[in-house]
Amino acid sequence: MRVRLVPLAIFAGVIAACATVFASSALADTRQIPSGGTTQMRSTPLGVDGIQFPELRPSDLEEEEGGDVVNKPPGKKGKGHGKGHGKDKDIFPKDPLPPPKVRSSDIRSAGGELKISFEGLNHRQQRLANGGNQFSLEPPDQALCVGNGYTVESTNSVIRVFSSASGAPLTGVQDLNSFFGYPPAILRNPPPEPSIIGPNVIDPVCLYDPENNRFVVAITTLDVDEDGGFNG
Repeated sequence: MRVRLVPLAIFAGVIAACATVFASSALADTRQIPSGGTTQMRSTPLGVDGIQFPELRPSDLEEEEGGDVVNKPPGKKGKGHGKGHGKDKDIFPKDPLPPPKVRSSDIRSAGGELKISFEGLNHRQQRLANGGNQFSLEPPDQALCVGNGYTVESTNSVIRVFSSASGAPLTGVQDLNSFFGYPPAILRNPPPEPSIIGPNVIDPVCLYDPENNRFVVAITTLDVDEDGGFNG
């Protein structure tokens, strides 16, 4: 996991002088590995609209095509889906789903009201960021934090800063691979085929630190081999 601290005033990212701790069963074997550096928000052109092979990372594609994956679409037989699959049958919803039951409730608390709403990051922006050198991803994992007049949003593998007062974007859409100093997720430069070189960054988390007037953005990094598959 990498952690970046972003000062609000200038939006230049300072990599947190944090420590990654690797611990074994014996405390004497625990060691800390600090990391540090600087980064900043950079605007890069979006890629070209349209489907490009591969749209999914090879590891994700293999899972979709018959690996040990559940959550198959309704009506299709898949490993661990449907009835009669032992212990797995209880973890899936019924097909078809029963009618929903929703209890009535107040739409807002006393004195509350919506001040402002605005469009955040979407899938097209995440896919076309960094010149289109990105993959299609799902689900839309979101990190959102607000402080000192700024809203920082990260969805899947992109990040952007907005004005909390107006909702206007204050930066371009930046891919997290570049933001954290990694190679692009993929280089879509033929011929003969794209080169997959960058790690997979997932599950962003964002928190505002009011004492230091900074945003903290953390991600999980999955390293890959030369073929783009996860190497553990």
